[in-house]
Amino acid sequence: MLAYTLLADGVPIVYYGQEQRFNGASDPTNREALWLGEGGFDTSSPLYKLVSQLNQIRNQAIFDNEEYLTYNNWAIYSDTSTIAMRKGEAGSQIVTVLSNLGANGASYTLSLPATDTGFTANEALVEVLSCSQVTTDGSGNLAVVMGYGLPKVCSFTAKLESHVTNYRSAGLLPDGESQGLRCLQYVMSCRQLRWRTDISEEEVYSSPRVIE
Repeated sequence: MLAYTLLADGVPIVYYGQEQRFNGASDPTNREALWLGEGGFDTSSPLYKLVSQLNQIRNQAIFDNEEYLTYNNWAIYSDTSTIAMRKGEAGSQIVTVLSNLGANGASYTLSLPATDTGFTANEALVEVLSCSQVTTDGSGNLAVVMGYGLPKVCSFTAKLESHVTNYRSAGLLPDGESQGLRCLQYVMSCRQLRWRTDISEEEVYSSPRVIE
């Protein structure tokens, strides 16, 4: 649900405490403080990281092309258990695949044609949530391996790596990190930028926008 909320059309709405698995309950526990919950405000929890990653890839898509906001998200595939959707013009699109099978769902591979995804032949992509490499075939078709009901979100490797270069040039990434998937994880979390307090206005505006 969160993947759809953050990557479909409109302004995403995340309820207070949703990323900490607050369940609301009844008064007064429906107003519990984030910092008093079990474990406090846990920024290492899987759900917090999911929200952070989804929000960041959305922000990067907007930075790459502001028309991403007005491009109508559309379902390029659907059946009783799976929906695949595309948002963004060719060159800045994000393709998301969602499943309702849950944690016990079987593994399967969904093939999406280039005519729907907009990807080209042998296109290097990153599945953002697992930070794993995906490549389209010689016709541009994308094979998405699904399992355990987990969402999959695919974006361009080249675009994300260009942001890595920008972050490094602004001094926001460790020099020792390679220009590969390990660095993409920094781009997704953007912790280096969040922790820095000595960034000049020029550095901020010369590097990609970051909003966690």
